[in-house]
Amino acid sequence: MAYPVRLYHKTTITVTPKDTATTEYHTLAREPVLQVARGAAFTISAQVEWTERRRPRPSRAGREDKSIGYLVVLTKDLTTKSWTPVAGDKLSIPDDTGTYYVTSTTPHAYRGGRARTMHIAYTDQVPAKVR
Repeated sequence: MAYPVRLYHKTTITVTPKDTATTEYHTLAREPVLQVARGAAFTISAQVEWTERRRPRPSRAGREDKSIGYLVVLTKDLTTKSWTPVAGDKLSIPDDTGTYYVTSTTPHAYRGGRARTMHIAYTDQVPAKVR
């Protein structure tokens, strides 16, 4: 018997994805010239977890970037919103005045060979590759 995956403490997160198609890039450096263009904002249900890891640390899989927390999002919500989180997407968490940016994603809660949730790590500093 399969049990559905649920979020316990849902919060509505406002996401402003970066728009790489309209961002002007430097041809040699391959980085944005002034600032990354942003797409239209939308909301998604997520569970907020605060971890406070301020320094990057090594792991077997490579370097883990610093983050101050992560969001737990159902993968069916990601497909419904047709959003693939990438580093640099802007997040706004209710009851908090800060602006946060996605640093990495990790699939979790595998059932039937598929990941049912996605952990989206975020930080309060703009990732270097996104500026």
